[in-house]
Amino acid sequence: MNSHAKRNCTQYNQNLVNRGSLTFWFDEECLKSWVKQPEGKGRPSFSRTVIQLGWLLRTIYRLLLRALQGFLQSILNMLITPLTSPNYTLFSKRAAEAADALPTLSRARPIEIGLC
Repeated sequence: MNSHAKRNCTQYNQNLVNRGSLTFWFDEECLKSWVKQPEGKGRPSFSRTVIQLGWLLRTIYRLLLRALQGFLQSILNMLITPLTSPNYTLFSKRAAEAADALPTLSRARPIEIGLC
């Protein structure tokens, strides 16, 4: 008699694949407040939530700031929106305001994130 439990390799493999799954939900209001265009000349002003989202993604995926800018822009491109990602230098300059919002990460449990 075989004392080993039978494994469902198909299910096990699918669970490993699902670990890499990525889903983002953006609220309409969040997208509307993404950036405030200046009146006249000047640079656009990105919301604090955008900066926090960027730093959260950087922490989770261990991205360099330039890679973070590209990663966030690719997500926005998939949403088919005219929104842009903040420049990597802006993430650096506004790092302090995002630091208090970063959760403690754990490899043992899923990450649930609510922004906006």
